[in-house]
Amino acid sequence: MYIGDSLYVSQDATVTGFITANTARVGVVTSTASTAGDDFIIEGDSDRGMSIISGSESSANIYFGDSSDTDVGRLVYQQTDNSFDFHTNGSATAALRISSTGKIGIDSQSPRSALDVNGSINVGSNGSVGISTTAVTLADSVELKFGDGIDAKIYHNGTDTKFSNSTGQLEIISDDLEIRSSTGIQTYIKGVSRTGSTAGAYVEIHGDVQFKTGVTTFSQGTTFDNDFVAVGATANLSWDKSEDYLQFPDHVSAVFGDSADLTIHHDGNDSRITQASGSVGNLMITNSRSDEQGGIYIQGKTGYNGISVHPNSHVNLYFNDSLKLQTSGIGVTVTGGITCTGAGSTSTFEGDVKMTGNNNFFNPPSLTTTERNNATGMTEGSMIWNETANRLEYYNGSAWRKISNSSV
Repeated sequence: MYIGDSLYVSQDATVTGFITANTARVGVVTSTASTAGDDFIIEGDSDRGMSIISGSESSANIYFGDSSDTDVGRLVYQQTDNSFDFHTNGSATAALRISSTGKIGIDSQSPRSALDVNGSINVGSNGSVGISTTAVTLADSVELKFGDGIDAKIYHNGTDTKFSNSTGQLEIISDDLEIRSSTGIQTYIKGVSRTGSTAGAYVEIHGDVQFKTGVTTFSQGTTFDNDFVAVGATANLSWDKSEDYLQFPDHVSAVFGDSADLTIHHDGNDSRITQASGSVGNLMITNSRSDEQGGIYIQGKTGYNGISVHPNSHVNLYFNDSLKLQTSGIGVTVTGGITCTGAGSTSTFEGDVKMTGNNNFFNPPSLTTTERNNATGMTEGSMIWNETANRLEYYNGSAWRKISNSSV
């Protein structure tokens, strides 16, 4: 071994104290080392190396320093846990540690993964990706990419934030999911998984909702907890929560049946319930109760009955909310008079006709003699009051006769 230009050791030797040399060479030196690294050279044709051997409970160290600070940097191999530490700026705490299992810790003394960084990381020439203990920061248009074929991406382009997925479904999985405003105050959409008797999932939509295009289908129970508007070509259908009604504006129809068989409509003046001319079946208003407590009422105005139909019972006709005709199991009860008009009209009664009470009279048709003679369509037993002769007359099948059966 050559130490400087004046000392050569050819065999084992023990040196007590310090040996100071400008240049030390070990082995046969045949090349020229860099000027900044030629103070200690180990060279040879076969493998060469340098060993620092220390106790099993101690450490092996290489120090770095200058004239004012002789141990400002240090490499330490800890024999106790077989870790390798790098110290800088005179710090007693390792700036970088390699554990016995090969895990690297930066400012982390017990690295938990292949790379464990206790602090911020910037990636890219301008720090376009930043990682800190509380956040991962990506500059505008820097993408996070996922999948072997870059199937999904997340990025912000300076204006918008985008989630892009090109393969399969984009799924957000949670038992309690909320989409909120940037301030966190306003909830837009909330998805909740329920258990127990109401097991299942439901979605809440807060605020105004507009379905712009296409067909919207709700395959499960749906609750709207506020007003909503269905926009039509010329008019809208709306639900008013505060008033508790579904509003069809003028000229907006409620249509029923596969072929629009039934329509409910208000045209600004009149309201109509219309069964289409080509539809099959009847237009029926039905009360499904089997007792006599309910009924169907048609009122000319609020509180004034016009027609009432009662289950298993009677039908009533009213005038100005006053009962005038009522059906029963044996016929019809009329309150007031019956007037039959129209030339040649015939009223037929089967059974007795009774008039009771005071000031109730039977008045047959009243004709003059000329009108009687011009009459047609009478049958045997027809009766009139002859206004000209002031008497009752009847028709016997061939001629008019007085009630006394004498000729007229």
